[in-house]
Amino acid sequence: MKKRTVLFFLKTNVHDHWEFQLKLEELKRLAVAMEYEIVEKIVQQRMKMRSPYLIGQGKVDELTELVETYDIDTIIFYNILTSKQNYNLTTILSSKRPCNVMDRYDLILEIFEQQSSDIISKLQIELAQMLKNFPKYKIQAHKKYKTEHAQFRSSGEFAYHSKVRAHDKQVAKIRAELEELKERKLEQIAKRKRGEFPFKTICISGYYNAGKTTLFNKLTGAERPVSDRPFTTLSSKYQHLKERQTKIILIDTIGFVYDIDPTLIKSFELQILDMKNAENILYLIGLDDEIDVIRTKFLYGLDLLQDIGVDSSKIIVVFNKTDLISKQKMEDLLKTLEDSIKEFPHIFISAKSSENMKGLISLF
Repeated sequence: MKKRTVLFFLKTNVHDHWEFQLKLEELKRLAVAMEYEIVEKIVQQRMKMRSPYLIGQGKVDELTELVETYDIDTIIFYNILTSKQNYNLTTILSSKRPCNVMDRYDLILEIFEQQSSDIISKLQIELAQMLKNFPKYKIQAHKKYKTEHAQFRSSGEFAYHSKVRAHDKQVAKIRAELEELKERKLEQIAKRKRGEFPFKTICISGYYNAGKTTLFNKLTGAERPVSDRPFTTLSSKYQHLKERQTKIILIDTIGFVYDIDPTLIKSFELQILDMKNAENILYLIGLDDEIDVIRTKFLYGLDLLQDIGVDSSKIIVVFNKTDLISKQKMEDLLKTLEDSIKEFPHIFISAKSSENMKGLISLF
């Protein structure tokens, strides 16, 4: 059965008249991808976030009633919750029936976990989950054992500290494994660059559902499955460019969603190494949105790439899906992006119909 859920967005910017709708739509797509049944979407506007629950008491009461009336299994907040807020909300919303509380960070980690298939991705996701969830466990444990803490070395206190030690030991173990894999990857990158016939690497980056895998298949002749689900590519995929098999390797790596927490992307450090060490980054932007949305996503993506350490001089902006728009819309988009696009090589293509593939390759 699908898990019945309510999506919640706390809007604190009174001047935000439409961007919150874009963010809420992204949250909806992520929830649908995980087969949540969305019963209700709630937007509350407040000047400030309330510390104990993030939201006001009135909305807490409203959510409690929704949970009981509609058998809600999960409340998903767009806003990132502190561990204490998550604990407080879970406690009060589960007073009548069990109800899980999560934020978009938790939801994306859930998608990562479902989509991961290789050891590197699994290790990175496990570490991210442990670091995110352990503060919540500490609060739960403190509440559970507080009655025993008055007595030194009580059974509850012993169990708590044992759990902390086990957690720290596992985190250290995973970090050591990832560090070893990182060193191995850096050696492979260096070997490619200093070889007798050094390879040039081109990395495809951008939002999910922008056509990254379709473009990868078109340029390499691969037949990787294409999906509109988010984060179908978590581990980097490498293949020779079919036009120049001895000179260029194309890399398809992890994509991102609008307003994703940079910490989540940075947790995939090994995949980021491919992006940082590539000779060029193809920053793919889908054209199947309104111009204002494309512009907003474009600027956010540039900031994210810069934040994870990608040299902006390596970026080639690729507007994909020209088969879905008119030439007038292309002209209007370029006019809207005039100040921010001029420093980047850019091109309009359709990976699906192969339009302008030669023009794209000429930019490598």
